[in-house]
Amino acid sequence: MSAVTLAERLGSLNEGPIFLPTEFLQTVVFPQIVFSYLLLSTLYIIALYWAPSGASLRVTRKNCYTATNFVANLILTCAGFYYEFRYIMGSSATEEEKTQGYEPLVFLSCFQLGFQFWAIPVGFFYVNESPAMLAHHFTVIAVAIMSGFLRNGFRYWTAFFYGVIELSSLPLSIMNYFKENPSLIAKYPGWYDTIRLVFAGAFLLVRIILFVPRLFLYLRDHYLLYSQHPNIFYRIFMATCGASSFFLLVLQIYWGVLIVRGVIKGFTKAYKKKL
Repeated sequence: MSAVTLAERLGSLNEGPIFLPTEFLQTVVFPQIVFSYLLLSTLYIIALYWAPSGASLRVTRKNCYTATNFVANLILTCAGFYYEFRYIMGSSATEEEKTQGYEPLVFLSCFQLGFQFWAIPVGFFYVNESPAMLAHHFTVIAVAIMSGFLRNGFRYWTAFFYGVIELSSLPLSIMNYFKENPSLIAKYPGWYDTIRLVFAGAFLLVRIILFVPRLFLYLRDHYLLYSQHPNIFYRIFMATCGASSFFLLVLQIYWGVLIVRGVIKGFTKAYKKKL
């Protein structure tokens, strides 16, 4: 089917309201965002309360932040795999269906929004997160608003983009915990090296090999949809979402290059030790 025909098919979806029904937003979307934010905030406070004494306040906050991130990413990963198997795998969805519908998957958008609203202030004020990670949080908010609030929200893709992709974040959280506690690296060097390899493999698999082709398909349909909409403010917002998605792609590739370099460096060191 030609690109022109696909553009016409997706352009026809612009007829109708921009947002999901108000009742759905009030009874499903907003409550789930608030619940997700409160859940993670509560878990973080509980982690701070039960954190063992002896470490500095900075390290304690970072450890609790890492632990809460692990729980959040575990929830997203499990939900993502559930929705992927329940709604996506084996289906033959049309481009129109991938663009509009799939409201049951809105939980992933809501949880991501609650997650980012919690992570940004904690990461900025208490954890000293890198500018790249803070930018990552804001770009996720932009695309999650689109999928959580708009009728044409591309929710078909969220099972992977918001859920399955976080599989690589689980070993990353464990690896970060080791980094904040060097005594653990000294005590369990084999475990640390194994976790690093698992993280590298998971990242390259889900965030490069599986993510990149999916994102290009989404970006194609995303552009064909919003570029034909008569509302200039809608086009500006959707263009921002598209730019955010492209930024996330660049970020994944950048991190992927760093990971490959790290793996090569690690194997080179191990090889030299054997000589």
